[in-house]
Amino acid sequence: MITKEFNLDDEAKNLFKQLGGIDKHLKIRIPSKVKDQLGENLKKEEEQLDNWRIKMGQIAYLISRMFKEYEQGTNQSVNNQAFENLVKLFQSIKPKPPFEDSILIRFRGFSTLSQIPENIDYEVIFADINVNFSIIIQIIKRTGNQFTHLLNQLKQAFTVFSNLGINNLHIMRPTNDEKFIENLRCALEILSQYFSAIKNNRPIVFVHKGKSFSLPIVKNESQKSDPNLTLMAGLNGLKPETTQALIQKVNVMIQKSYASKSTTGYMDVYNAIYSIKSIKAKLIKPPVELSNIRWLMVDSGKEEITREKAQVAKLVMESSGNNPQKTAQILKTVYGNDYDTINSKVLGERLQISSGLLNTIEEKHKDQANNKTLTQAATSVEIEDNKSVKTEVMDNIKSRLDQVKDEVYDNLFVQDDVVSVRSGENETIIGKMHANLLKMVSFYKSRSVTKNKLKAIVRKAAKFDFSDYETLARDFDISLNEAKELVGMLENCFDGDGRFLQGTFKNIIPDFKKHERKIFEFLWHYLKECIHQKDRMVFLNSLQVLIARMQQPKRAIKFLIAEFCRDTDKVNFSDRKNFILCNLLIRRYNKELLDVDITPEDVLRVEEGLDTQIADYATWRINNEQERFFAKFKTIHKELLVALNSRKEDPDMPVRQLFLLERESYIFLSLISGTTAHSVIRSALKEYGNTDAKLYHLRNSRKEVFSIMQNLRVIIRGIGRIGDSDDLILLDTVKQHEEFLFDLDHSPQHKDLVLQIIEWLGVCKQQIMDRR
Repeated sequence: MITKEFNLDDEAKNLFKQLGGIDKHLKIRIPSKVKDQLGENLKKEEEQLDNWRIKMGQIAYLISRMFKEYEQGTNQSVNNQAFENLVKLFQSIKPKPPFEDSILIRFRGFSTLSQIPENIDYEVIFADINVNFSIIIQIIKRTGNQFTHLLNQLKQAFTVFSNLGINNLHIMRPTNDEKFIENLRCALEILSQYFSAIKNNRPIVFVHKGKSFSLPIVKNESQKSDPNLTLMAGLNGLKPETTQALIQKVNVMIQKSYASKSTTGYMDVYNAIYSIKSIKAKLIKPPVELSNIRWLMVDSGKEEITREKAQVAKLVMESSGNNPQKTAQILKTVYGNDYDTINSKVLGERLQISSGLLNTIEEKHKDQANNKTLTQAATSVEIEDNKSVKTEVMDNIKSRLDQVKDEVYDNLFVQDDVVSVRSGENETIIGKMHANLLKMVSFYKSRSVTKNKLKAIVRKAAKFDFSDYETLARDFDISLNEAKELVGMLENCFDGDGRFLQGTFKNIIPDFKKHERKIFEFLWHYLKECIHQKDRMVFLNSLQVLIARMQQPKRAIKFLIAEFCRDTDKVNFSDRKNFILCNLLIRRYNKELLDVDITPEDVLRVEEGLDTQIADYATWRINNEQERFFAKFKTIHKELLVALNSRKEDPDMPVRQLFLLERESYIFLSLISGTTAHSVIRSALKEYGNTDAKLYHLRNSRKEVFSIMQNLRVIIRGIGRIGDSDDLILLDTVKQHEEFLFDLDHSPQHKDLVLQIIEWLGVCKQQIMDRR
C-alpha cells in the first residue's frame, strides 16, 4: 500500500516556496453576503481532476516500485498486492472519447524549477490531463499540504526511471478482461527483471498462464537489447529463432520501403511489426511499452509517423549513442509543444542541442557523398533522404522558435557565433550555435524591436528604416515593397488624432488577408491596447470580419486562448469578443456570422459544420492552460455577482456585458468539449440550475432574469452536447425548480423562455442517454 509522509523535506519546501505557497485571494472582493457558487463548483471540479492527477502520480510510483524492488533483490516477482492496487487505481479513472485508455510517463528534461534536476524531470499524461512537479505543487497549495507525500513519491519514481535510463513508459489501462490483466501482470514482471537480466547476462524467468518460462533478452536489428521486442517474444511465447527470423524479415521490408521512397515511416522493427496488418494480427501487443521512441514524438497512437519523422528518430538514436534520456532531449527540441512557455535559459539549451543535431546531419551528408562502397543510385537516395531530414528538423525548429515570446529573445544575446543568456547582472554563455540558428535568433530579436515600432503607428510616431522593412518582409514572407505597403496600409487605418478608421480597414481586408498567418496576431495584441478607448469595440468588430475570411485559423485560436488566460484576475472588455472570434474560427462556414455582436445559440446544433481539427486543437490548448482557465472563470463570475449586488447605476463592467461574456464562453466550450470545458459547463449548471443559488437572490437579480434564463438555456444545451450520465441528475434538479423559474417574471416572453428550457431538459437528457 502507499504510505503517506506528511513532512516536507527541504527540497519539497523550496519547490513549494517557488510557486508562492498557499493560494492568494483574487483582487476582486465579493461582499460577505454574496457566495460565488460557480467558483465553489469549479473548485469541486478541480478537486475531482486533482483526484485523478493524484492517482496518476500514484500509478507512476507503484510501477517504479516494481522495478526498484526487483533491482534491490527484495522481490523476485511482481508484488501481487502492489499489482492489485495498480489495477484498482487505473480502473478508477476512465477517459472520455476520443482519448485513449492509456497512461504515458515521459521524460521532459527541461525543468523550470531550480530544485528539480533535469534528469528526473518527467511528466505523466492521461487523456487530456497532465501531471508534473509543478502541478503537484499546485495541488499541495490547494489542499494545504495534504498530499505532500506525493511530491516525494514522484521524486522517488522519476529517480528510478532516470537511473534505469527509461525515457518513456506507455501502459494501457486495465479492462475487466482477465486475459488482458494477466498479460499486463506478465509484462510488468518481464520488465521488472529486464535491466537486471542484462546486467547479469541471464534470462528472464516468469510465469504466464500458469506455465514457467525462461526468456532470453531479445536484440533488435541493430543488435541492441530491446525491451519491447523482449516483451513481444515473452507474451507470444515465441522461440528465440522464431523471434530473430521475424526481426530479420521485417528489417528487410523496412529497407525496401526506404529504397523505394515509400512515404510510410518505420522507426524500428518493433513499431513496424505492429504497423503491418498481416503480422500484427497474429501477435499479442504488449500492454506496456518501454522507451519506445514513438512516444517521444506523438501523444496519441492515432498520430502517424511520416518517413521524415522516422528518419529523424533513427538519426537521433544514433547520434545520442542510444542514450534514452539524451534521445528524449534532442527530440524535444524538434517536436516539443511548449515553446510558448519556456524561458531564456531553456531556449538557450535547446538551441545548443539543435545545433548539435544539425551539425550531425551535415557530417552525415559529407560521409554519404564520400562513400565509395555504395552504388551511385544508393548514394543518391541516402543524400536525398538526408536533405529531407535536415528540412524536417529545420522546419520544425523554425515553427517552434516563432512561438517563443519576444521577451525571451530580449534576454538572449549573440556575439560572433556564441549565444549567451542574461538575467539581471548575471550572464551565462550557452555556446556556439549553428549558422542557421544564429540567423533565426538574430531575426527574432530584430522582430521584437520592429513590433514595438509598429505599435507607435497609432500615434503617428513610428519611423521605419530598411532593417525594419527587411524584418517585416521575412516575418510575413513578403517582398520589401510589400512590407512597405503593409506599413502604409496600417498607417492609413488611423487619422491624425489616432482614431481608428473602420471604413478604410474594411476596404483593405483583402490585402490583409494575404498576410493572414501573422496579421491577426499583430492587430489584436499590438494595436488593441494602443487604440483610443472609444474605438476599441469598432476595431474588434472589424477584426471579426477579417478572421471570418482566414484560411489558417489554428494560430489565431492558440493566440486568443493565451490572451484570455493572460490576466486571470482581471476582466477585459475584449474577453467577450475573444470568444466570439473563437466561435467563428471553429466553424467551417462563417459568412452568416459576419458583423454579429452575439453568437447565435443555434450554432450548438452544429455537427458537420464544425472544424474538428481546430476544435480538437482548442481543447488541447485549454486543457494545457487549465489552472489559468479556471482562475479566469472564477474572476469573471465573481465580478458578475458583484455587479448583480451593486447599487451603482453605471458599474465599471455592465452586468449585461458580463452575462454575454459568460454566454459566449459557454457556447465555445460546448462546441469544443474536453475535460476543462465539461468541468466549467457542469459547474455553471450547478449554479444556474439551482434556484437557491445567490445568483437568483441578489439586489439586481430580478432585473436581469432574462439574461439568467438565456444563459441557463445555453448551459443546458451545452451539457446535452458534451455531458455524461453523471449530469442527468443535474438536469433533473433544474426540472424540480420549474415552478420557481416561472414565478421569476410573469411576462409572456419569460414564460416562453422557461417553457423552452423545460423542453430542452428532455431533449438534452435524451442526447446524453443516446451516447451511453
